[in-house]
Amino acid sequence: GQWNPAELAWEYLHFAGKYPPPSPLYVRKHLRWIFRELLQPAHVEAYQGWLQGINTDEADWRARAWTFLEQPYLKELWQFRALVQLVAHHNQWPVGLEAGQECSPLLSFREIRVGAECEKLAEEEPSVEWLFAEDGLVGGC
Repeated sequence: GQWNPAELAWEYLHFAGKYPPPSPLYVRKHLRWIFRELLQPAHVEAYQGWLQGINTDEADWRARAWTFLEQPYLKELWQFRALVQLVAHHNQWPVGLEAGQECSPLLSFREIRVGAECEKLAEEEPSVEWLFAEDGLVGGC
């Protein structure tokens, strides 16, 4: 099948959560490297158009994502995950908490920027209560 850089990015973010880098700048630069082949050509093409006064008010999602990865407001792990999910969604690639499962709702660039966090993207420890329940059920079910 086709190589899915979103899978690599998702795995990278898993390890960035376990072993946080000194700065979000590291994550932004690494994600730009992972997605360079997909995103940078669209940005270059859009930028050349803008210089010529063509489509100055619009940009392909790839050009937007490339520029978005440079922004200092992109600094929380959930934001990076939401962006990887958005890129994967646009390419119809499976990525998420489990193979083929996306977090819902899908966040827009604006929602990622302003902080509309998706609860499923937040780091959560898996529940182990069922291990200690006598009947194997939790909550008296």
